[in-house]
Amino acid sequence: MKPEIPAFPETAIAPPELEEPSRARARAERLHRLVADHPDFEVLPESSHPLYGCRFFPHALAERRGEPAVEARVDRLNREIAASLERSGLALATAGELAGRVVLRFSIRPDRTRDLDLELTFDAVARIGRSLIPAALADLPRPGRMARAAARLRLSTCRTFERSFDMFRRIAIFAFGATSYLVFLGTFLYALGFVGGFLVPTTLDGPARMPFAPALAIDLGLLALFAVQHSVMARPAFKRMWLRVVSPALERPVYVLASSLCLIAMFVLWQPLGGVIWDLESALARGLAYAAFGFGWGLVLVTTFLINHFDLFGLRQVWLALRNRPYRPLKFVQPGPYKLVRHPLYVGWLFAFWATPTMTAAHLVFAIMTTAYILVAIRFEERDLVAEHGAAYEAYRRRVPMLVPGTARRASTPSLEEAPAA
Repeated sequence: MKPEIPAFPETAIAPPELEEPSRARARAERLHRLVADHPDFEVLPESSHPLYGCRFFPHALAERRGEPAVEARVDRLNREIAASLERSGLALATAGELAGRVVLRFSIRPDRTRDLDLELTFDAVARIGRSLIPAALADLPRPGRMARAAARLRLSTCRTFERSFDMFRRIAIFAFGATSYLVFLGTFLYALGFVGGFLVPTTLDGPARMPFAPALAIDLGLLALFAVQHSVMARPAFKRMWLRVVSPALERPVYVLASSLCLIAMFVLWQPLGGVIWDLESALARGLAYAAFGFGWGLVLVTTFLINHFDLFGLRQVWLALRNRPYRPLKFVQPGPYKLVRHPLYVGWLFAFWATPTMTAAHLVFAIMTTAYILVAIRFEERDLVAEHGAAYEAYRRRVPMLVPGTARRASTPSLEEAPAA
């Protein structure tokens, strides 16, 4: 009787999706390379990650892939590899079932296994697999000439289908990312007119269209919706959970699209509150207010390009996926305004939201709530940056102020350029 294949122990061994995204990607790339270079290993197309769908398949049987007798023997071989590892006490891999085939799941503990140990783990499993081949494949009947030709045809057809499907998948990922970016671009341009009060049909300001209390409740709800989405989806814990569902190349485009949709909802449903807090009458004062408004939006746009605009909004990720190239996280740098303040992007938003010649009640509510959100979001963002970059970001944080130039406390710490990159 065929033994029952246990499900993958989700809690026993921490999968790569529970690691930091950059480390998980690097680990995945190394194992992909190891599997691709080894003639006796393969990754099933149905697997979302190589650590889940790695299968020991002797290259001598490659032309017979798909034959029931061969597949059954290979399944048995993978079960015996896992059993041998368990008996030896190594516990480097466990057996599981994927798409009707027995596969090996590499047991990599992020808290115990260093990066270089992955190659040693893989080599140990490969050696055990090769040692078990003679016994597992003994008495396997050889097919006739017609059967071998049919097997080669099946193998060729499967590979052609896999290549076609992979290309379609990569094109679809790129199309989604490009669409997400175009939606963002339109949203950004509309937001410029929405906050500034020109060229778009709906704006922050205007006469009240409903009683003050329900209008204020709607506006606060829209701001809260954006704040929750923007913060929760940016946290590493959510990203690790989300990467179990979507391709890593789609994580950023989905985030950008969700943020754009929340802003579009705000543009459509926002309720002006009426009332004027201040109205600058001097032409010079109004000109200065508009100049500060333009400076803020310009600083936001320029800053995104300084830190890689296309990576920030997901285009770089989907472009690399289209070309079948691995994604490599950006290095920690401090270009231009990042030498003056740690968050010039947020400084730009503060100028954009507060610089107005006519401050209405609705505009004031918007400016206050977005400022409060920025100050809270910085705390979470910097905690994540310290976790990712360690001492380098700690030194940078001590040396460079958060939002106001010249207000950092000086300390005898090494410069960011001298600190080791994470």
